[in-house]
Amino acid sequence: MSKPKCVVCNSKRGKRTCLLHNGQLICPLCCADLRNDECEGCHYYQAAARYQASKTNTVSPKKFMIEINEDVDDAVDAALALAEKGKTQEARRMLDNLNNKHPRNHMVLFGLGTVCALEENFEDALGFFQKAIDIFPYFIEAHYNLGTAYQKKFDVRRCVESMRNVIEIGGNEALVQKGQETISFLEKGILETSGMTLDEFIAGQKLFDDAFGLMEKGRWRMAISGFKKCLEVNDAYAQVHGNMGICHGQLGEKSEALAAFDRALEIDPEYEPAIVNRAFVEKLKDGERLDTEIKSIKYYPDYPLRKKSYIKDFFNTALKEVDQSRR
Repeated sequence: MSKPKCVVCNSKRGKRTCLLHNGQLICPLCCADLRNDECEGCHYYQAAARYQASKTNTVSPKKFMIEINEDVDDAVDAALALAEKGKTQEARRMLDNLNNKHPRNHMVLFGLGTVCALEENFEDALGFFQKAIDIFPYFIEAHYNLGTAYQKKFDVRRCVESMRNVIEIGGNEALVQKGQETISFLEKGILETSGMTLDEFIAGQKLFDDAFGLMEKGRWRMAISGFKKCLEVNDAYAQVHGNMGICHGQLGEKSEALAAFDRALEIDPEYEPAIVNRAFVEKLKDGERLDTEIKSIKYYPDYPLRKKSYIKDFFNTALKEVDQSRR
C-alpha cells in the first residue's frame, strides 16, 4: 500500500492533518510554510506560537563590567596552548591559580571551561562558560563553546539557543557561520527522524524539561499534565510515556502506569528504564504506591550511544547498596 503524499507539494509524505485543507494530510515542511492565525486549535500551531512568544519578550540591553588585564589574557592563552597539546592537567593548574586571584575574570572562566570540554567533562564546562557569559553577556566565543558543550550532551534546545545568540551577537564571521551550520545540521536531522521542525522540537523539549522539573519535586499530577502537553507535540516519545508511568506509579495508579510503560516500549522496545520500572510496578498491589528515587538521566546519550546497559548499571548499583547495608 502506497504512503499518502502531501496534498500541497505532492512530493513528500503527508504526516499531519491540516485544518486549512479540510483535514487532509500535509508534510511538516508545508505545515511550517502555511501556518497562520487560521490554524488556531491545531497543536502544531500552538507549539510554534508558544515558542515564538518566548522569543518576542522585549529585553533591555544588558549592563556589565569586565576586568581588562592583558597579563591575565596572555596567561590564559598560554594555558590553552598547553591544553591543546594534551597537557590539560598542567593547564588546569595554571587556570586554577589564575581563578584564585581573578575569580570574576571572564577569560579565566572561559579557559577553565575549554579545558573541561577538552577533558569531555561537559557538565563542569557548561558551568564555567555560563559564568563567563554572566560576566560578559556578549562574549561570543563563550556562547559558541557553551552551545557546542550542550550539543555534546544532546541538549538540542539549549544548543540552538546558544548558537542563535552567537548569530545575534555577531562580530566573528567564522563563529557565526559555524553556529548557522550547527543549527542547519540539527534542523535537518530532527526533521528526518521525527518529522518535526526545529522550533516544534524545541517547544516540545521545553515542555518536557518543565514537566520533569515538577516530577523531581514530587508533584506527580502536575507532571503528568505537563507530559501530556509534550505528547500533543509528538506522541512517539518513549521517555515521556516512561516518565508518565513513574508518576502514575507514585500515585498508586497501577493500570495507568503499566499502560504508559507499554506505550513507551511499543515506541522503543529496548527502552530500558521502562523495562525496569514496569517490573517494579507489576509487583505492586492495586493502590500501592511506587517508592523509587527519581534520578535525572540522559538515557539515549548516556547508554545506547555509549554502548552501555542501563539495566546492568541499575542492578550493579543495587547490589552495591545491599553489600553496604550488610556491613
